[in-house]
Amino acid sequence: MLISSATILLIVPFKYIFSFLLFDMFTRELEFRREMVEKFRNFLRERWHTVPAVPVSILPFENEESRSEIYLKEMEDLSKSQGNQSSGKSR
Repeated sequence: MLISSATILLIVPFKYIFSFLLFDMFTRELEFRREMVEKFRNFLRERWHTVPAVPVSILPFENEESRSEIYLKEMEDLSKSQGNQSSGKSR
């Protein structure tokens, strides 16, 4: 889809694409196009409802204070474990 859109933008000048979109917007509600536009909207709506929802996992809120506390605890644990390792090697 993206490649075809990029190709169209590359080949067709933007002023023609813009004119087509503008023309489409103004003729959408006219009698001879109303049924076709409604069918297209229904088609898009049906396609949208067939797209499966992606599961979302919600993480707990962490502000800067709790983040810094966790970081300090991790650094203390790391320094303690390194201290234990260095003292164990010297024995």
